[in-house]
Amino acid sequence: MDINTLKQALSIVTKTGGVPFIQSAPGVGKSDTVKQFAQSKAEELGLDFYEGPENYNPDAYGFIDLRLATIDIIDLSGLPIISASKETTQFTRSPYIPKAGHGVIFLDELVQCKPGNQSAVSQLILDKRVGAHALGKNWVIVTAGNRAKDRAATYKMPTHIANRLTSLDLEFSLSAFTEYMTAKSTNEVAIAFAQFRPELLESFDPDKGVNCTPRSFIAAANYIGVSPEGTLEYELMSGTIGEGAASEFIGFTKIYQELPPFEEFIANPEGIEVPKKADVLFATIQMLSYGTTKENLDRISLFISRLSSNPEKQVMYYKSVVSKNPKLIMEPACREFVAKNKEFMF
Repeated sequence: MDINTLKQALSIVTKTGGVPFIQSAPGVGKSDTVKQFAQSKAEELGLDFYEGPENYNPDAYGFIDLRLATIDIIDLSGLPIISASKETTQFTRSPYIPKAGHGVIFLDELVQCKPGNQSAVSQLILDKRVGAHALGKNWVIVTAGNRAKDRAATYKMPTHIANRLTSLDLEFSLSAFTEYMTAKSTNEVAIAFAQFRPELLESFDPDKGVNCTPRSFIAAANYIGVSPEGTLEYELMSGTIGEGAASEFIGFTKIYQELPPFEEFIANPEGIEVPKKADVLFATIQMLSYGTTKENLDRISLFISRLSSNPEKQVMYYKSVVSKNPKLIMEPACREFVAKNKEFMF
């Protein structure tokens, strides 16, 4: 399932009291998706959103991201203290086990943590409590981990835990990833390149030390134009997404920089040459969608109408435009195209 479907699944599973287990290749977006899910729940309830146990607020909606591979058992069980009678030992409540408020406890790296730590969290997963301390009734638990086949240092999950979880497989989706990059104001060149070479984002190989994943790709986008001569740019990108992907990315960036000025498409939409090369066309569409406004939409639409032999590119343009500015869907040029291509737009 893609990110948007996963969010729906998380809502259904947690609403019924279940505990989801999200698995995917590294870098596909498990952690960020769960955070977005928590933020959406905060909006639904009209509550402020906060992250981390250190910002605990019983009147807000929390998101506690707990990386199980890096914690000790005592982080969950709490510190032992001797009772006043000095006859028994009690345990303090861990800040990771809030007793009030609303929120999501995200147990990440579940299958990356050692069996001892998996056992430590089993009571929390199964009974929503640790020792004498119960998790607040309005808190839900979501778990996640990388797939064993990706050799991401996984351990076998105990059957008594696996039997209580609902496994959800997160797969890469270009459309969902494009929406995410747009929302995060990722460099427009990066968005165009992702649309041109989406297979690179699904090329994870456990035998490689550096991989181009959605997460590392966004990081690499930050290095566009960091050095005039381009040498440092290549070194940084290759160390983030691999040498081959870095070379392609930088080459595409140069194509983008050599496109005709945006103003020429506005001035002569029916006469300016339509790019014949696929990479140049992808770059052109992204440049135009990035600069589209209510005032120039009609002019740019005239150029886009000339791509009738490439209808998927037309859809790409209008999807990008609507994603950046949803209000433009009500403009005549956009509304007309959407009405004719509903099955491809949504």
